[in-house]
Amino acid sequence: MDLIFSNAANYYYIDLVGMVCKQASIWMLGNQKRSGFVIGLVGASSFVVFGILAESLFAILGNSILAIIYIRGWLCWKPKKHPVD
Repeated sequence: MDLIFSNAANYYYIDLVGMVCKQASIWMLGNQKRSGFVIGLVGASSFVVFGILAESLFAILGNSILAIIYIRGWLCWKPKKHPVD
């Protein structure tokens, strides 16, 4: 059990922040909240930092692309127009 917790702090819990933010982002976007894109961008940025610390090229590339997708989603977001009864 000590091995699990000692390894958890290897990357300053940046991976934990990224994981929580990405899951919250999915939840918020599923509930049609535009702020989910911002939370997702924080998560993707956290995983880019994690990728740098872990020296993982694909973590850096994949999450950089995902960050761009979150930015695009924010910019393309249009609120739903409710029909007038």
